Amino acid sequence: MSPPFTAVQESGIGIGGASARLEIGGTAVFVKRVPLTEPELAGSRKGGRMDSVIVKQLGRAHPLVAHLNDFLTDLANAGASPHTRRAYRGDLIAFAAHHGEEIGALTAAGSTPSRCPRRCPAPPRRPTSPRSWP
Repeated sequence: MSPPFTAVQESGIGIGGASARLEIGGTAVFVKRVPLTEPELAGSRKGGRMDSVIVKQLGRAHPLVAHLNDFLTDLANAGASPHTRRAYRGDLIAFAAHHGEEIGALTAAGSTPSRCPRRCPAPPRRPTSPRSWP
């Protein structure tokens, strides 16, 4: 099988890594090689460490474990606090415990809100001025 590009012309090494010019289907394309960071390399699909709480609760064989671990890794890479990640992890584990199929089988069809059959009323707003607090 031949590669999808027809010509490679190395442009050199600049800030952030090497660059090149490829021709793909007759169109010139500029490409930049960007090395992966350590957090990106630590993702579950790249042989990284699985979240021990997820594995303990759901087991490694659960079809959503890798997706949950990837999501939590992305949260950590984005700088989310440990408290935020813990809250998401708990909610996602509770959800995944009721869904044992692949992620492509997830659907919202037939689901209904459990507490509000119609639109829930907004909670009362507290005044912003401390003088008006009861």
